[in-house]
Amino acid sequence: MGGAGASGGAFGEHVLVEVAALAAVTAADLAGVPVIVPQGVLTRGDLSGWFGRHGGSLAVVGTMNLMYNAACFVQEGYGCAIGPAGLVDTSWESQLTFRPLDPPMRTSLAIAWKRNQPMTPAAAAFLEELRKLV
Repeated sequence: MGGAGASGGAFGEHVLVEVAALAAVTAADLAGVPVIVPQGVLTRGDLSGWFGRHGGSLAVVGTMNLMYNAACFVQEGYGCAIGPAGLVDTSWESQLTFRPLDPPMRTSLAIAWKRNQPMTPAAAAFLEELRKLV
């Protein structure tokens, strides 16, 4: 799952720029840095294992259900966002960067659909491709 994105601004440009300059982000690197995390990771405990002994220094300033929304807050400098790679624009113009977590974070994903329900051609094609991967 994860990586961290950062940009400078409201929190303190120097701290966020330091995180953005890293090749990979560790739990110690994020200690005390404001982070925006996916909705549900706190209740499921997804981050507690990754943060380990640094969990007490975790400064969650918000949760999100869309990475795009988190990216807007990161661009304004409110902190770093933790989420999957490839979901937001990290081009030079966006001033955002993606850095992998070290060690990498893994999580599970579930796909559900109604049995015996006709699928649209797009949904059937998606499910067929998904079955090839798992």
